[in-house]
Amino acid sequence: MTSAHYINLEQLGWPGADFDAVLAEVQAHYDDPTAYLCKNLREISSAARRGAVIIIGKLGDRRALSTLMRYVFDTPGQVLEEDARAAAMQAIIAITDAQPEDASDRRRVANFLMDMLDEPDGFVRGLVMDGLGKFGSRRALYALKNAWNDEHQFVADQARQAYRALSERADSLPSLDEDRPHRDVEGAVLLDRIRFANIKELQPYLHELAKRPNALELADRFLSSGTKRNHYVLERLPSLGDEAGRAVVANHLEMASEETDIAASLSVLAHFLDGDASAPECEAIERGLGSQSAHITRAAILAAGVSGSDRLLEGVIEALGSKELETVLAAAKAVDEALGADDSRWAEPLGQAFAPIHARRLQYEFPRDIHTEALLLRALARLADSSDAKLLNNIAFQALEGVREHRPILASALRLLHRLTPVDGLPVDARWPREHAWTLILLIPYSDDAIRRQLVDLLSRGAPENFERGVQILVELARSAALETRVQLVELVARSGDPSSIEYLYGFARDPAEEIVEAAADALRRRQVGVEQMPADVVDIFMTLDERKNRKYYKAEFERLAEEAARRQPDKNGRTFDE
Repeated sequence: MTSAHYINLEQLGWPGADFDAVLAEVQAHYDDPTAYLCKNLREISSAARRGAVIIIGKLGDRRALSTLMRYVFDTPGQVLEEDARAAAMQAIIAITDAQPEDASDRRRVANFLMDMLDEPDGFVRGLVMDGLGKFGSRRALYALKNAWNDEHQFVADQARQAYRALSERADSLPSLDEDRPHRDVEGAVLLDRIRFANIKELQPYLHELAKRPNALELADRFLSSGTKRNHYVLERLPSLGDEAGRAVVANHLEMASEETDIAASLSVLAHFLDGDASAPECEAIERGLGSQSAHITRAAILAAGVSGSDRLLEGVIEALGSKELETVLAAAKAVDEALGADDSRWAEPLGQAFAPIHARRLQYEFPRDIHTEALLLRALARLADSSDAKLLNNIAFQALEGVREHRPILASALRLLHRLTPVDGLPVDARWPREHAWTLILLIPYSDDAIRRQLVDLLSRGAPENFERGVQILVELARSAALETRVQLVELVARSGDPSSIEYLYGFARDPAEEIVEAAADALRRRQVGVEQMPADVVDIFMTLDERKNRKYYKAEFERLAEEAARRQPDKNGRTFDE
């Protein structure tokens, strides 16, 4: 075996990935496959991370518990991490449940699960309930009972099942006093335990710190008295809900010298900022932007995005050109956070930064570039009302290249186009070129119903006359679309100028829905198709519709034709009326 063998763990995120085959490859080339996978867990994409977590669960090594718990605890509310976090929680429960009844891991994980009771993801929270039912303490009984009325039915059901299971062995559970030995310790002792306790036992002490009435004072004392584990305490400050925590972070940032300390301080500072960074805070963020540490730079970028400083935002946009994908993604998140409707001055530099990111996404389809592109499009959509519409329009259609499988980009690009295209439609001379209409039409077969509705709505607003191609796709969609969308599709088929569109309109005229019949009648009138050219059954349908609507469109047309025929009819002298 060797540790130099390269294994592409990104394949774990590919469709149809064979997890067992990758596991066999890791076991064949690494003496410690669990250590290898845990080491690389944060280095791979979100999609691949789910597969890596599943493999770690298959290995069943208790040493992976700390890595898995830290990952789940650190990533709440991150949409791209949802699947991997759920898989990690399942692995934590499976690995722990396999340990002996008296194993210390069971109590450690039970404490971790109690810290996860406020987890925002309903599925993960349901798994927390399941885990507490397997190896929770007496303290968990109260938490499980409180969750019976959870807004997520899955969580409520799991809580009831877990409560029943835990109640059956309540006599063997430790008392509440035994369960929380750190509750009554002095502040100084608690800080010492945070600083020096076994890393596996750290979370309960941090949780206890956050509950203390003087938590902010204790945190300030801790940060001023050393460097070990400062970032753990810093990360707790936003949850205290005290704005004074901002001053604690800013002061610590001035003194911090360790990379992890500085990065954590900048990250926490970003939680407190709301476009109101002070001059010293801006200087600290600017130092971070110029750091040689990618970790510090990314934290500084996120803080710059909420600083309210144009100078710092220039540095963020410059970071979009970095070759480090994580740095570029951080910059995109900062831009998305920073820009509002009045920031149109940034549209052009963002457009310039967008082009290379888009080109790289088309070539490599890195998940981080997909996320980055979607975030930039979302930010640009907020600038649509006050920016160069032509520039943003081109960016939106550029983003739609190769986008079939990337819904975040597709949704963001369509949002941008909706902001650029008036509800009552573009003027005829300002409508898109045919190629743009074709781009949207060709996406229809590969999209879900919600996206299809958006595509049709945009086409009805911006598609040019006589765009010709794709009519068959529109007609096929009209067979199953909602009524409002079908009415728009009738108008689009008429607008297409396709030679077969008249026949399709006759088909729509035979539809059982009166709204579709009327849309077809209006379209045929705009196309100047007279009743003498229409099939007899279609004319009858339109005449009936006129009678119901108390109109005389087609009756008047028949009267006109009859009058013209009479004028052409010769009299007894062989002369017509006109003669």
